[in-house]
Amino acid sequence: MIKGVVIGILLTVIALAVGIYYHFATGMAPAATADPRMPFERKLAHIALDAHIEKQQLGQPPVPLDESAYLAGAEVYKHG
Repeated sequence: MIKGVVIGILLTVIALAVGIYYHFATGMAPAATADPRMPFERKLAHIALDAHIEKQQLGQPPVPLDESAYLAGAEVYKHG
């Protein structure tokens, strides 16, 4: 009985993988900018972006975030 359940789960995973591959390989997946979004596209993109940012671990910026730094940057911009 357990063997049948494991085989069923394995066949389901294989069928899903083949179905997803077929969907992309036959050109049915949206690829143009005018096409509608894929399901969960926004969610998956945010997950990937958040993971990338977390991996960077940049810490605090070297320039203080206050008005004097902004004004000094504006002066450099005006004269540059």
